[in-house]
Amino acid sequence: MIPPGVALEHLPMILLDQDQEKKVSHGQRLNVNILGAPLPEHKFIRGMTVDGRLLAILKYVGGSNPYWQPVRVLN
Repeated sequence: MIPPGVALEHLPMILLDQDQEKKVSHGQRLNVNILGAPLPEHKFIRGMTVDGRLLAILKYVGGSNPYWQPVRVLN
């Protein structure tokens, strides 16, 4: 079986700090100002822990107050 982190290597990756990890683990969204906006071709990113573990897949939600929303969180 292919590990999820390897299977999703085609997605851009961001490294989450401990505070961001906690928020994402609880399904809370992250402000775009913290992580930045995606490249036009990427609406999904991998959220990785500092120890290299895939924590979540996040989706970019645009609009007047854009954010990254966790859509799948792994334990």
